[in-house]
Amino acid sequence: ELSSPDSLTDHEEITGAPQICNYCHGNGWFLGCNDRGEGVEKQCPLCLGTGAVQAKITIQWKKAECKK
Repeated sequence: ELSSPDSLTDHEEITGAPQICNYCHGNGWFLGCNDRGEGVEKQCPLCLGTGAVQAKITIQWKKAECKK
């Protein structure tokens, strides 16, 4: 739920709780092949091998466009 800031600021950032990366299903890697056709683990491009991601939300506050 959003609430306007109680200090003189025009933006704020909220960081969400870590969540399992749905792209790699929390593994942190995918099974791929190297140049010789051998199976190798390739790092997930989204979570960079951690198996988890975290949302960073930026809110910019501006004046309301109210009709009088």
